[in-house]
Amino acid sequence: MKNPFLKTLYHSYIVKRHPGLSFRGGWILTHLFYKDYLAHKGNWLSVMNAHRKGWSYSDWCILGINEANRRHYLSTYDYCSLHPLNGNYSSWIDDKLILKYILHGTEAGSYMPDYYFQIDDKGCILPLMDYAAEDREADIHSIVALLKERGCLAFKLMKGSLGKGFYKAAYQDGIFLLNGESMNEEKFISRISTLRGYIVTEFLKPHAVFKKYCDKSVGCLRYIIGRRLDRSLCDIYSFMRIGTSKSNYVENYNSGGVLMVVRNGSFTNGNVLDFETNRNRVVANHPDNNLALKGEIPHWDRVVEAAHTIARVLPQMVYMGIDFCVTEDDRVKVIEINSLTSLDSIQTDKSIYDTDAGEFFRERLNKRRTT
Repeated sequence: MKNPFLKTLYHSYIVKRHPGLSFRGGWILTHLFYKDYLAHKGNWLSVMNAHRKGWSYSDWCILGINEANRRHYLSTYDYCSLHPLNGNYSSWIDDKLILKYILHGTEAGSYMPDYYFQIDDKGCILPLMDYAAEDREADIHSIVALLKERGCLAFKLMKGSLGKGFYKAAYQDGIFLLNGESMNEEKFISRISTLRGYIVTEFLKPHAVFKKYCDKSVGCLRYIIGRRLDRSLCDIYSFMRIGTSKSNYVENYNSGGVLMVVRNGSFTNGNVLDFETNRNRVVANHPDNNLALKGEIPHWDRVVEAAHTIARVLPQMVYMGIDFCVTEDDRVKVIEINSLTSLDSIQTDKSIYDTDAGEFFRERLNKRRTT
């Protein structure tokens, strides 16, 4: 399956086998199945058996799916068959720069962090709305000057996810740091001059509740909100991700971070999703410092209000995974918004059908099957 031509053929097979799949939904499922074959995490027959029953092998193993319970869970196939839930509007939220411009000036705009520069695909430095220089001209030295003034900046891929390509830039006493690597100004300029397709934003620092677990990453709360067929809003699922020494400057569980399910603003226990063994290990304490993974999300009511405000401002969106940060100075800020949250993360502790949000998926699957 390493050959892209074979992947294209497999996509054709998936779409023919599952006629209800959209073209894009078929590619999502193909990508997940393709990764299963490449990873060699199970024997070929086990992987094929999971696929035949509508599951990626990774979801099947991590969620503890078996023949007895598989019909009680939202399957990989059913989940992918609903996408793209947001249609062509997905691009509004999947691109961080477009999202900033769309929300800027609305009642939801205050939840976005400051955006200072864009580094385009050709390496040009473009000033953005929160860069305060009077002449509105910018170059690589403008970034360096702002970093010296602010002390920390974040460099993010405009269309990145899972923390891919993230850099924390810091400056103190003549020393530049890029994801913890110390360097002089010349080397720093040389390194960031190679970046393409990036935005430069304020660096969000985590609230004390999360900083005690890990001070390298901001701590990311995903709040998933949907729109029912009658257009009413539905709170679907929430989980918190905390960084570890393994995940370094990001906190994504794919990189070794800890996932904690959030119910009504509270979290108890964590989940370490091991993609080497395809197992979910439930832990009561943080793997680095042994602190109990139990507590309350600070300013939870404001997080809920922010999610609903964003949904009202974007009525075109049917399904959004909004990544929030609660900062050290008690602000609620959006890190990014996703159109497709990983299935394993929304069924980590139990089937989504065992929650109030299960009806969101049931009614949409029933509509798809009857049209």
